[in-house]
Amino acid sequence: MPEVDARAYRLDTVPPLLKERGDALRGIDDHAASLESLLDLAERDERGGLSDAPWPVHHPKMPGEPTRVSPSRAKKR
Repeated sequence: MPEVDARAYRLDTVPPLLKERGDALRGIDDHAASLESLLDLAERDERGGLSDAPWPVHHPKMPGEPTRVSPSRAKKR
């Protein structure tokens, strides 16, 4: 696959591409598929010690980063 520059895909460039090439995802919902291979992969990862992404996040907040809790759950000061 050739290198792709994601900056080339903007609101003003994608509609002409879709018009020219067609929608690659057209009809995707018309064909049911099995999730078995995905579930097998998740099970294999779990057996291998790879768990879901941690929550809450385990990295330190950066300077100026806003709070990570929704305002309705924030402790009142």
